[in-house]
Amino acid sequence: MIGPLEQKDAIVVARLHIENLETNFAGLSGRKLLACYYRVVASGAGAVGYGWTAEAGSMAGFICGVWDSHRLWRSLVCREWPGLLFWGCVHAIAHIRLNLRVLMALGKRLGLTKNHSKTLKDLVGYELRPIAVRAAMRGQGVAQALLQKILEDARSRGFSAVFLKTETANRRANAFYLKSGFRLVAAKDGRNYFQIGLSSDRGNEKPQLLAAEFVDARQGSLTFRHVIHRLRETGLSDSARIFLLHCESFLFDWRNGTDTLKRIPLSELNIPFASKGHGTKHDASPIFVLRRILRQVGIRAGDVFVDFGSGKGRSLLLAGEFPFRRIVGVEFSEELCQIARENVRRYMVSHPGMAPLEIRHADAGQICVEADWTVLYFFNPFDAEVMQLVLRNVEESYRVHPRRIRLLYCHPVCREVFDNCSFLHLERSFNIMGRQTLLYQTVGRF
Repeated sequence: MIGPLEQKDAIVVARLHIENLETNFAGLSGRKLLACYYRVVASGAGAVGYGWTAEAGSMAGFICGVWDSHRLWRSLVCREWPGLLFWGCVHAIAHIRLNLRVLMALGKRLGLTKNHSKTLKDLVGYELRPIAVRAAMRGQGVAQALLQKILEDARSRGFSAVFLKTETANRRANAFYLKSGFRLVAAKDGRNYFQIGLSSDRGNEKPQLLAAEFVDARQGSLTFRHVIHRLRETGLSDSARIFLLHCESFLFDWRNGTDTLKRIPLSELNIPFASKGHGTKHDASPIFVLRRILRQVGIRAGDVFVDFGSGKGRSLLLAGEFPFRRIVGVEFSEELCQIARENVRRYMVSHPGMAPLEIRHADAGQICVEADWTVLYFFNPFDAEVMQLVLRNVEESYRVHPRRIRLLYCHPVCREVFDNCSFLHLERSFNIMGRQTLLYQTVGRF
């Protein structure tokens, strides 16, 4: 008999998880930690779970699906933090070797290693977690029934495809999913990635596209040797600074439900403009650095903030914390524009008083600089050739509409282009957390 998981089932589900799945959790503390997780799943916070109850009343198997991981993890920390803190400390002491693997995975999530791949999770949205069935109940159709139940749930929520990942060595699970209609779309780092379409019109086309995108992606792995190499290469102080900046970015996304941390190489983006070859890698602005700079710039009433190469929109969200009259982002990738618009939508749920915000899909070198744009931000978005075009447009706007324009240039690789502009002078130089930012201002008194 199949029914939705309830919060009272959490400890039983946690025991089934440890006994039947490969996991980094063990013992009483591991069961308690997993119970925290499954209580949140049972509450429906971005996930759903179903269990199979045998005639004797005991649970024989379960399955889970996740469609909003941000909401799931946010709810987990907010609701279960006392248990996570206590049992996490106990587990860390009792199972040191297991926790080293957990820390490595956390480091990878925080971006301490180069990981440029687009995971299937980013592309599809509905993830099927592995099915756990008691050994005595295997071969009796329990797993198949649970699988069909979760696919029905995904279909009812409007998803056209579902994906999952398994260990390559788990031949039994791999054979089961292939037999159930899943397609193997990638095999990376000891894991197999499967996907299944849920409708005849969209489901069969989308998995093929996603498979091609995923196989072409590059995926890094974090090992102890790699960490030591990075520490030697960058030094302990710089490594600590990078780690803190990534932690801040991770917490920013977690609190606001946004996606600004993960990097996407330009080669994986569909950019229709000829300036694609002049762009630099997508990277979000450091939160602490940008906030501190904007505090010191001295924002006036009526100032308009414009970010050239706005990416996923993190700088636009941070600018919303300051009294700008409006905020504009210019980005030449439509995919990044879509992600940024979704980030803005989520961010404004908890920040309803933000200034009007607009994201424009355009080539920065060809866009017309409007008469009220007064604070222009550049986080090393493109090379000197495009930068010259942008500054030429800024100068034309300045000559027609004289005003005070301030240009913030973070990581100034093309500094000489700014220095050669007769209508600009260097007002100030910032060096915050190892990030250099130059503040240029138009000549004259305003």
